[in-house]
Amino acid sequence: MDLHPPLSRDEIASFADEMETAFQQAASGDRLHRLVCEIGGVRLGLELASHTLVEAIRPALADIEIAWDGNADVRLCVFDSKESGIPIPEFRRPMRSLIGWRGECASTGDCEAAVIFDHGHSGPFVVDPGAGRGVVALDDLRKLPYWALAAPFRAAIAMLLQPHGIQLVHGAAIGRPDGVIFLTGYGGTGKSTTSLSCHLRGLTVLGDDYVALKVPQAPGALPTVHRVFSTLKLHPHEARGAEGKPADQEKIVLFPFADETGPRCREAPCIGFWNARLATGEASWIEPRHPDEVARIATASTGLQIPGNDAAMASLISRCAEAAPTIQQLNLGSHREGVVDTIEAFLDGPLPNPPSAPIPVWQQPDALRPVTVIIPVYNGARFVAEALQNIQSQEYPADLEIIIVDDGSTDDLDAALRDVDVPHRLLRQSNRGPAAARNAGIGAATGEWIAFQDVDDLWNPGALKLLGQDLLLHPEASVVHGKIVRVYESRESGGWISRPSSRDNFLFSIGSGLYRRDVFGDVGGFDEELTYGEDTEWYARLQTSRLSITIPDIITKCRVHESNMTNDVMAMEAGSRKAYQKILALRLRHKRRG
Repeated sequence: MDLHPPLSRDEIASFADEMETAFQQAASGDRLHRLVCEIGGVRLGLELASHTLVEAIRPALADIEIAWDGNADVRLCVFDSKESGIPIPEFRRPMRSLIGWRGECASTGDCEAAVIFDHGHSGPFVVDPGAGRGVVALDDLRKLPYWALAAPFRAAIAMLLQPHGIQLVHGAAIGRPDGVIFLTGYGGTGKSTTSLSCHLRGLTVLGDDYVALKVPQAPGALPTVHRVFSTLKLHPHEARGAEGKPADQEKIVLFPFADETGPRCREAPCIGFWNARLATGEASWIEPRHPDEVARIATASTGLQIPGNDAAMASLISRCAEAAPTIQQLNLGSHREGVVDTIEAFLDGPLPNPPSAPIPVWQQPDALRPVTVIIPVYNGARFVAEALQNIQSQEYPADLEIIIVDDGSTDDLDAALRDVDVPHRLLRQSNRGPAAARNAGIGAATGEWIAFQDVDDLWNPGALKLLGQDLLLHPEASVVHGKIVRVYESRESGGWISRPSSRDNFLFSIGSGLYRRDVFGDVGGFDEELTYGEDTEWYARLQTSRLSITIPDIITKCRVHESNMTNDVMAMEAGSRKAYQKILALRLRHKRRG
């Protein structure tokens, strides 16, 4: 495995200089356009080396654009390689093993600047938040997806605003100029339709999908919410009552604020920090929640989409949640007008003197349910002791059952288990593959929730408890799963080297999830005909009937070594083709039924 060291400060500085030079070349002649936007008192100067780029992004930023006077607190320079004919600078060494699943490149700890390969913008950007400057390179503006133009340069803007106490967050803001509710939630929880319904009723909408939160500037002060993008993105059937621009994919982009009369509202105090949840039935209602719960949902849903300093993001969001006067869950019924009635009733009343917030759901008695961890093992004796100790070290506060399924191993698994003082059950079967081993473990499990760990993988500290917390936050979800990071066995030291990689962005990693046990009764177990791709095929079946939630947290360290099954590339490719054939057949059947 060819590994490369992370980017150094000098490498990033050199790349930044090359990007700056490329931008200056692209901006020569009459191609440079300048505009300035204000977000939370921070003047964001955009220098665009493209005529068509200005036309493409200006509608989304129209409500925060102010007159250009040459001054800006932070600057973002953008050029289009295709239009300008200026090639995008390239690194002098391979970058594939350095790019993480959100696009950020691994760098040494002393680097303040960051290099991001934004998949949506089809090109790299480099941002130095401390210096307040960034450069974005677009491969070809015409290739940008609709959502990149509806919320242009969101990652770069987020990184530039963060040092100023402002966090770009995934959420909406609705209310009135004297106070708005920040509404967060994962995609598909009703934020956009709620925003549009409120706008059509005449309420203030500061944004959908992304808004900016600014931490309170004085003790006792409220956080503020700031408009960033002037767009809404909805499925066509959700957009009734508003004109929109057809998108090139599954949604349409609306510019609903263009018809506002009078002074534009760009910011307002945050009087509510709420999360949205789809409810059954027509009625909508609100109920109190703990700040940590809603902050966790906002942080997790934002972290899935915006790279950068995750610790700073979590801190800023938590501070805003703690300072908001009301922390609620908005349960969205199917009657759209009723949703707005519920929000207006809250806005029309006085701000309540809330009782002490309910304790977080995960701290309530017996909230975290008993878990069974299933470990399929085939010739993994050298890893099994560490796997058991890793599970025990999670310090999961509820009952924890560990089941090892020996899938016909020929090494001395019994000897490896003999000296391990970690309670477990051992099941044996002839060699039938990992899917059959997991199914055997499911059949023998007693826990209400089920987790899986491959014998050669490890969980990050506290990962199991974190998954349990998020499963409690989303009672409608059958599965919560996080991310993985690969660690490579070093032949020189015998240790393990961590290298975040874009290949770690598995949409569905069995070992980084926590599952409600009843989901296997409805969806079925893993397909025992598949040796590879059984995880993807199972999740494809899940999506036809059940909800899963993805969180951005790294849950699993996937250890790459010479004994991995995936080293047999031909067998893996053949197995994956078989899995995708089954998925295609499943989708065709589902489409016919629909």
